[in-house]
Amino acid sequence: MGDKSVEGKRQLCKRNLLKWHAAGPRWLTYPRGTFRAKVSFFPRQEGFWWTQRKSKGTRVQNLFGHGTPGVKDALNIDIQFNIPVISFSRRLGGAFLRHRPTGKVVLAHRGIVTLGHGRIPRETLFQELDVTIREACTGTFVREFLLIGELDSPTLVEDVRHFALKVRRTIKNIKVEHKMSQGPSSSLSKDSSGPVTKLGQYFREYSGKHKTSARSGGVADCYHGDVVEALRAPLDKTPKPLKNREIDLVGFRAGRPFLFEVKTSANTQAVYTAVGQLVVHAHGVARALGKIPAKVIVLPGQPAKPNRYKLLLRALGIRMLTFTRSQQGEITLNGLL
Repeated sequence: MGDKSVEGKRQLCKRNLLKWHAAGPRWLTYPRGTFRAKVSFFPRQEGFWWTQRKSKGTRVQNLFGHGTPGVKDALNIDIQFNIPVISFSRRLGGAFLRHRPTGKVVLAHRGIVTLGHGRIPRETLFQELDVTIREACTGTFVREFLLIGELDSPTLVEDVRHFALKVRRTIKNIKVEHKMSQGPSSSLSKDSSGPVTKLGQYFREYSGKHKTSARSGGVADCYHGDVVEALRAPLDKTPKPLKNREIDLVGFRAGRPFLFEVKTSANTQAVYTAVGQLVVHAHGVARALGKIPAKVIVLPGQPAKPNRYKLLLRALGIRMLTFTRSQQGEITLNGLL
């Protein structure tokens, strides 16, 4: 990514923020103290604000958070995107990822988040934060990133706000878990083998209105979390649904556990990957719960040559559930368990 490319993407981000309303200077808090900045609130977005400032002339800090307009209280920063303005750097918080097959550019985050005066370990944040995670080539390395939304999308502000709320809720959960870990019963599971060791209570994503236009091609998986939430809604409230980074969702109907694996593509690779994940994770879930879960693969429509997969899924005891996504971003499940 050259200098002109960086500047162009920074300007595109700025154009997506033109509808913000200036609200004057406010005090902002961050781990090292407070500072004064002129913030702008986005209309009809429940106190969502943004400000921008240059840092040492080499990068622009884009700060986002939630607060009340027109008062003197200090504002807490939810998320921060540091974007280079002179030369490219891989050490900053914001990231632009290009999906090679479609050419689409997605705004992403590297997972650099602070709690108090220190950083939250990336492994912990990626484990707890319910957003789509994807690997991307950066130089000679392959790293994981948190996907937020398409850079040229008219709903980019809403996507950033949705992401900020998830980060805020996740930090709060991590704080609670940290306090619990100081006690004698800090472990979520006595079994220390397999991916279910840290299987925890499902935390609901932002429940307000979140409608985005349909996304295309390979970056459609930005709405993976919305599909998981649509699955969770009709499940029993007791026992409570469970999940972790590796497992999309474990829910219950009439006391029977169901293990879900969601894919936002129905191509051959996605189907085979989901089948492998369900088979592997089912054993861990069975050990943790003492019951064998029903395995469900969730796809955006039937895959090509469905008869081939039906035989495979039937042999492995896997059910198939499909969903559709409207132009307004609403998820509809096609069929019931």
